[in-house]
Amino acid sequence: MILFIITLFPCVAQCQHTLIKVGVYHDVGVGNTMKSFISALSINPNTKLESTDFPTGTYASVLDKRFIYNISDALRFRVIEYDCWRWRVLREEEAVQTTLVNDFSNLYSKECDLGLTNYFSSRVKIDLCYNRALIADAVYNRITATIGRLVFNDVINLEVAKFKLEFQNALAVSVRTWKAPHEKAVDRRYSFDEYAAAITTSLQQNPNINTVVLSVDETTAFADYVAFLQRFKNLTVVPLFEDANAADGPNYLQRAVIKMLVMSKCAYFICNRISTFSELVFWFSGCTQKVVALM
Repeated sequence: MILFIITLFPCVAQCQHTLIKVGVYHDVGVGNTMKSFISALSINPNTKLESTDFPTGTYASVLDKRFIYNISDALRFRVIEYDCWRWRVLREEEAVQTTLVNDFSNLYSKECDLGLTNYFSSRVKIDLCYNRALIADAVYNRITATIGRLVFNDVINLEVAKFKLEFQNALAVSVRTWKAPHEKAVDRRYSFDEYAAAITTSLQQNPNINTVVLSVDETTAFADYVAFLQRFKNLTVVPLFEDANAADGPNYLQRAVIKMLVMSKCAYFICNRISTFSELVFWFSGCTQKVVALM
């Protein structure tokens, strides 16, 4: 049993007095931050997110306080800072997991190895994949088990519970225009026509779909999709926070997490392949969704 624990959580065995602090930045979305946090948490249960408060919100408003860093932690633990947008593969998992090659395979940053070079592979990368069959069981089980340990605040759970849908018949559509409030001059392609075509094809190929759960990262684009979806008869459209900057209700960060959790319950998913937010949706579904990844 001891050997099993050492293999699964090497940081517990070798640096039990160490805390991993995952950075939070005002210009980084929930996808990048949560992927970094989950990867670190998977090797050390004593992993916490910075509590920095930005106009978009603080992670203390999203996650249970056990996952939030505070100044007293620095007095009790040796703190390692960590930041990486990738799903990390352990060095010991290199034997079973191959690199899933894509146009971002060679993109790497020094932050990805900061403080944790003994545990994570710098060679094998699995990001931007929406095919469970390509993920080794050891990697899949570690990441999904870590996701299962997350505890969200009551406001998140209550808001998610409001959506009483037949999720097995629901199609989630996550539109990335790359004009979200935290994004500045992001040079990535967006096409309404591509999303519209993918939605049409999905509805034609899956006649059981009776609900579209719609998330758009920029408020003014919402109307285009609602108008388009109204062309389909007997289709219920559920818009997720059409006004992302509304002053009342959950803050912007909370809304992003709520959208991610609600969409992860849907059986079908249309998304932008290079969005880490889309990756979160897929992984929080247990990698069970039937996905159409655009771009």
